[in-house]
Amino acid sequence: MITSWHGRREATLRVLAVFRVHNGEDVLPRVIDALSGWCDDIYVIDDRSTDNSAEILGKHSGVTNLVRARSDLPSTPWLIPEPPGLELLYRMADFCCPDWVIMIDSDQVVEADVDVRDVLAATPDDVAALMCPMIPSWNDPDFRDMIPVMGTGESLRGPFWRWRPGLRAGTRVIHNPHWPANVTDHGRIGIVNDIRLLHTGWATLAERIDKVEHYRKLDPDAKLNYGVPYDRALLFGYAYDEIDLLKADYQRRVRGDFEPAEPGARLPIDRDRLAVGSGYGRRAQAFHPGVDFAADPGTPIHSATSGIVCGIDDLDDPGLRRVTITREGLDTVYVFRPGDKVRIEIDDQVAAGARIGVLGAEAESSDGFLHFEVRVDGEHTSPVRYLANMGLQPWPPAGRPRPVSGTYPPSSPCTITE
Repeated sequence: MITSWHGRREATLRVLAVFRVHNGEDVLPRVIDALSGWCDDIYVIDDRSTDNSAEILGKHSGVTNLVRARSDLPSTPWLIPEPPGLELLYRMADFCCPDWVIMIDSDQVVEADVDVRDVLAATPDDVAALMCPMIPSWNDPDFRDMIPVMGTGESLRGPFWRWRPGLRAGTRVIHNPHWPANVTDHGRIGIVNDIRLLHTGWATLAERIDKVEHYRKLDPDAKLNYGVPYDRALLFGYAYDEIDLLKADYQRRVRGDFEPAEPGARLPIDRDRLAVGSGYGRRAQAFHPGVDFAADPGTPIHSATSGIVCGIDDLDDPGLRRVTITREGLDTVYVFRPGDKVRIEIDDQVAAGARIGVLGAEAESSDGFLHFEVRVDGEHTSPVRYLANMGLQPWPPAGRPRPVSGTYPPSSPCTITE
């Protein structure tokens, strides 16, 4: 007989899916079908849908608990704000007392190359939650190859956690993670790459622009989004006023019209090793003039282009070094914590692709970090755009994104701003 959560056996594994929906008829059948094969229960909040969502939910045998809000109630983005909405879903989970909870958005379809129940049953006891890749779908007839030409747009999300009494939601007005705010009180976070969330919600450039406009009204300074601007996060690294530039760069790359790259030119951190931490651009109170690449300590750092070393500075943060390499109006800047004793000197001639150091360990992170800047004629430009327009693809390969420091928000310990 099962008396408590910690006494369950694998043979009695119980999995609960929870989500809420507002007018999701286009994808809702796929969402529920993908869950019903391995979830014991599916609990849903229907938030004033005026399409056929209510009928779909009511007829699907996989949905075992449905809470509905009347469609004639006031028209707002959500009837229940995000934190209490999450709390309601958590308390619905308390009613079920499952072993595992999966919480998704209503436009996310779970895909798996493995038996999800087997993965959950085999997860070590010290793992309290699991992250998996979120893969954006793309179906824009005007920009058919935007993904992957402008980047993969992939990220990691944490939809799975072990149920325990007393789990609680975050308190942000928006952008709380799905998993409970206190989930790490009960164990570490794991990663499973063979289960994916296919995100269908932002499948065209127009949808992404609409979402940017929506979030900018709700949160103009992106303070609720960990300081990450909505435009650059959703528009492949471009600002809202650079949409024409985004389209022009896309057309160039599709044609193969890349900027001339000298022999040996390469990414500062190899693609198969990197994650992107903090991106280039505006912050709430400052401007981040580079991009932070994260990788394991000991990862080699390479000079993206050739040039002469015109500056080597030890920064106020003890152990942090800045190396500036210049060539014909182009400055590339590398800020990192050295992980070896190799030291280049002022006036050294550096070849494109030459190794200029390795990433050292950070005290507050399991990653090492490279802050990388590009200046053209003294003016900062987006390092990701600069590298991508040479055909170098400065983002992780498709299919297996990695977290930064094991956490969900795009972050790094780098504090370089202007």
